[in-house]
Amino acid sequence: MTRLQSHLYAAILVLLLADPPARCQNSVIATSRVSATQYCRQPDGSVTLFLDVRTMYTNTSESTLLLPFFTRLGSYAVFHSEADVEAGHPALKFASQERTLEASKLSEVSPPLGLFQRVALGATVERKYDIGIALITRHNNAVLPLGRSYVIQLQLQSWPGSQRTAAKLSRRWRPYGALWSGSITNIVRLNVEAKPRPVVCGGRVD
Repeated sequence: MTRLQSHLYAAILVLLLADPPARCQNSVIATSRVSATQYCRQPDGSVTLFLDVRTMYTNTSESTLLLPFFTRLGSYAVFHSEADVEAGHPALKFASQERTLEASKLSEVSPPLGLFQRVALGATVERKYDIGIALITRHNNAVLPLGRSYVIQLQLQSWPGSQRTAAKLSRRWRPYGALWSGSITNIVRLNVEAKPRPVVCGGRVD
C-alpha cells in the first residue's frame, strides 16, 4: 500500500466512525399564519398593530424529534413586496429582546420535560408568537402607508444558545429523540386597513 493509499484509507475510516450530524437538518417544516390582529392606541397617542402569529411545526425526520418549548422569534422584518424580500430591503426590522438560553446549565443525562417536547414522526405541534408593528407615531405621522398589503419575514429560532452545546447535548440525548437546534425563515402576508379604528390599550413594540 502506497503512502497516498494509506492516507485515503485513514480518512475514509475517520468518516465511517464519526458521529452523525448533531443538528437535524431539514427535519422540520414550519408553516406560519396571522390568526388575529388588533390596532392599539398607546398612551402617547401612537398606534401599534399587534399580530397573533401561529406557527405549526411538523416533524419530517426519521425519528422522534425533541422540539424546545422555548422556540422564539429571533427577528422579523416588514417588506413592501416579495421583490423587496429577495433584494433584502426591509421597510422595518425588529430584533427579539428575549434573553438567550443558558444551555450549559441543562442536564446532559436527559432533556428536561418542562423545556422540550417529544414530537412523533409526522406529528405537528403549534407555537404562538406576538408581534408589534408601529403604524402611526404620536405626532400622527404614518410609519407605514395604510390601506395596503405587506410581507413579514420571520426568523424562527429553536435554539438561541450555543451550537457547540447543542451538538454535545444532541449526542447525549439521542436515546430520547433527535434534538432540533436549527432556525427557519418564514413569511406571512398582512393587510393593513386604510382607516383602522384602534382601541385604547397598553403594550410595547419589540
